[in-house]
This record gives sequence, C-alpha cells and structure tokens, in this order.
Amino acid sequence: MFDERWIRIAMTVAILGVTGISPAMANIVVNGSFEDAANFQPESRDTMILSSGSTALAGWSVLGPDRSVGWVGSGNPYNTTPSNGSFFLDLTGDYDQAWAFGGISQTLATPVAGSYRLSFDLASRTGYVTPSGVRVIAGSVEQSFTVTDPTGYPGTNGGLWETETLTFTSTGATTDLTFRGNAGRLYIGLDNVRVELLTAAVPEPSTWAMMLIGFAGVGFIGYRHRKRTAERELAPC
Repeated sequence: MFDERWIRIAMTVAILGVTGISPAMANIVVNGSFEDAANFQPESRDTMILSSGSTALAGWSVLGPDRSVGWVGSGNPYNTTPSNGSFFLDLTGDYDQAWAFGGISQTLATPVAGSYRLSFDLASRTGYVTPSGVRVIAGSVEQSFTVTDPTGYPGTNGGLWETETLTFTSTGATTDLTFRGNAGRLYIGLDNVRVELLTAAVPEPSTWAMMLIGFAGVGFIGYRHRKRTAERELAPC
C-alpha cells in the first residue's frame, strides 16, 4: 500500500541520492595493513622483497627500483613489530640496497565527492643515519612526513609507530594514493593505511532546485492519494 511511510522513504532516498551523503562510509583502502598474505613468500627473515610491477601485494602496485619494498612479517628476527596485524612494509626494501627508496600506490574508489582523511603509521630507526620519511600523494595533495621519535626499530620501545594524517578532496569517482620513501636507511616502516569520508560536497544551487522539484512531486502524489481515499470513504455504498 502506498502510504506516508513510502513518501518518507522516497524523500530520504532523494536526499541521499542528490547530496551523495552516505549514512556511514568505512575505510575504503584495500589491504591497508598488508594482511592479505595469500602471495606472501618470504625469502628470509620473514620478509618478502618486492620489485616494481609486482602484483603480490593485494590491492597495491609496487613502485621504485628492483627489490625496493620489503613486505615484513611479525616473525622477523629484528624485534620489529607491526602497528596493526601481522605485517608491515619497509620502503627501503632489500637490506643490501639501503638507499633504494621504494613505494606503493592504489587507486581508491571515491564515488562521493567531498573531503577525505588519510591516516597511516610510520616508524624508523636513527641508528641508520637519518630519521625515516615518506612522500604522500593523495589526489592533488602532496606532503612529506618524517618520524619525530626514531630511536628504535619500528614497534619497539623508543621507536614507536607514529600516526600521520592528511586531508584531501575528491571530485571524481576514483583517487590515486601513493607512498614513496624519501628519507632514512634500512627501515621506513609503513602500516595501517586508512581513508575515510569526512564530509560530502555541498550540491550546487541547480541541484537543490531539482531536489525541491522532486519533493514537490512526491508531495503531490501523497496529496492525490489522500484525496482519492477520502472520496472513496464518502461515496455511497
């Protein structure tokens, strides 16, 4: 039966459809903590070394020189622990190529235009000359981050993971996200990458006009329904 409940539902759908507002949007990064280990084949030290073009890391493309990204498990012998789950990345890759910075990228699905927040965990060790850093590109926003407390291995006392954040705006159905090591030696720890919608974009005035026209149409349908119901009730048997 078409009643006022359906009118309210139609109006709600119209609002969500026009404004692009979702009741809730969770993390849109695929495999942000690098826990999909279906292709994990460690060479040694519970670490798999990845080269540019590798497809082993689900959801991500590997960038940089050969053997420049290390996919590290919690069973490594260096007392390095992930910030979330059982794996993390080392963007310096092979231990024999200490200055070969690597990177990863992913194309995010951002169907709702608006402001998004990126967060990720970063760690390093100053024993290897310099604090670790990464350059991040999210859509049209680019920013570099450097660890502020790099006095130990990632995840150990004195070398705790630090959470970094970046806000960017998406105007298209997809947004490219890229991480690239740019400072440090032997360890640039990356883990727990997340992207969540903060606020949806405000519709243009013309869009609001179309929405109001739709509301008027829904209201008119409800009015006609009530009028016909009243006429049937008053009609003689």
